[in-house]
Amino acid sequence: KWILKVGRKLGDETEAQKAKWQERFNQLVEFKRKYEHCDVPQGFKENPGLGRWVSTQRAARKTDIMSDERVNALDGIGFKWKAKTGPKRK
Repeated sequence: KWILKVGRKLGDETEAQKAKWQERFNQLVEFKRKYEHCDVPQGFKENPGLGRWVSTQRAARKTDIMSDERVNALDGIGFKWKAKTGPKRK
C-alpha cells in the first residue's frame, strides 16, 4: 500500500508507461467485448497480467492517484470499482 502512496504522480509517467496503460486498457475493452463485463479474474489464464492490472487500477483510484481522464475512460466501458468476490475458500 505504501508503494502507491509514495509512487510517481501521473505527470511523472514516461511515454512507455502511458503506452502500457493504454495497451492494458485496450485489452480490457477486448475482454469486455468477449465476456460482456470487466471483472477480469486474478487468475485469468488467457492474460494473467490483465487481472493484476485491473486490481491495480482499483487500488490506484482508492488511493487517489489516478487521473480523472483514466477514471472516466474506465467508467465509460462499465468498469466496476469494487471487485466481485467469489465463494470463500475453506
